[in-house]
Amino acid sequence: MKNWFLAFFLLFSSFSGISQNISTLFENKSYGEIVAADSINSRDYTGEECYMIGFSYFKQENDSIASLYFDKAIDKGYKTANVFYHKALTFIYIDSLLAALRPLETAITLEPDNQDYVTEKGFIYYYLDDLNTALSVFREARDLPNTLQVPHYMVPHIYEMQGKYDIALEEYYNGLDSIDFDNNYQIKELPIYMSTLIAIANIEYSKKRNYFNSIKLYEQIVDLMPFEFGYHENLAKSYSAIKRYEKTDSVYQLMKIAYIEKKLPEKYNRTESMIIEEFYYEGYNLAVQRSFVKPQKKGDAEYYFFVLNENKSEIEAIYLSEKQNAENGETYSLCKESKNGIHYTYAHSWKSEIIDYKELRQVVLKAMQNEILIVDSTENK
Repeated sequence: MKNWFLAFFLLFSSFSGISQNISTLFENKSYGEIVAADSINSRDYTGEECYMIGFSYFKQENDSIASLYFDKAIDKGYKTANVFYHKALTFIYIDSLLAALRPLETAITLEPDNQDYVTEKGFIYYYLDDLNTALSVFREARDLPNTLQVPHYMVPHIYEMQGKYDIALEEYYNGLDSIDFDNNYQIKELPIYMSTLIAIANIEYSKKRNYFNSIKLYEQIVDLMPFEFGYHENLAKSYSAIKRYEKTDSVYQLMKIAYIEKKLPEKYNRTESMIIEEFYYEGYNLAVQRSFVKPQKKGDAEYYFFVLNENKSEIEAIYLSEKQNAENGETYSLCKESKNGIHYTYAHSWKSEIIDYKELRQVVLKAMQNEILIVDSTENK
């Protein structure tokens, strides 16, 4: 019994000490200890202590109890901007966006130059799909002391969402100068600097078709993120757009090695290939896929030219360099799979194991113009 009383006394003394030193624990970021102490302590806290305990629950992702303690802090007269800001965040994290606006506006009133607070307000309108209001708020936040730097991404991002690519591109370039390379804020699971750089590259490639610019940008991205292979593919497509096919091939060979070493993302492992070129021809969009796997049997192919309709919603045909049995000395023949299930073989073949891509591309375009004779057609079963 004596030992039980001693143990209880030591436990009570320990948590009593923790209770009396919330400030020290808070300074040391010992949020778990603060929460543990609060669970057995019933003493009356000061307003500031209520904020510290609420923040500790907030860091432990217990937003409902955090919110209660923030309310207690406010009721006890501890009405700092931080309290109202974190009160707003508890609403945001439980998807009560409109409820978050009132405490957030109070925080901004108390600290009008705080870029974090105004940025969070912008995100509320952004997630409410009120893009015009969000844009206005982010522009306001961008003019404040640049502590967070996020508005320099969000302003052009909204212009991009609205299809205003010229303005978005200019704003992205300007914003990049105001975002630190080592800023760890995450946008799309990447540091904000990299997300901005990628956004610029994607617009230059896909919207503005400024391929020399996209090449410089994707080269920089690949250099900074060598194992994010999706950007290698974009780099390859940019090289193809200016007919630098030897450069395209060098990127393909690198990707092929990564495929063999099982380093590629799942989408490449699933298709065992990559897109090496995209272009528009005679009312059709073409995407060229090159396999990482050497064709082994009849019907296999290294290159596939997917012919898509104007809005890219449907595959009209697939041209491919199809492997043959080689009984007549032919290694590959140009073939086509039509959308109605007919397989066509053209009067054009290759005896070499290696097909020159530039020649193949020209041959496919001639076939699309019906300038090459079809020698066989069969219905796929």
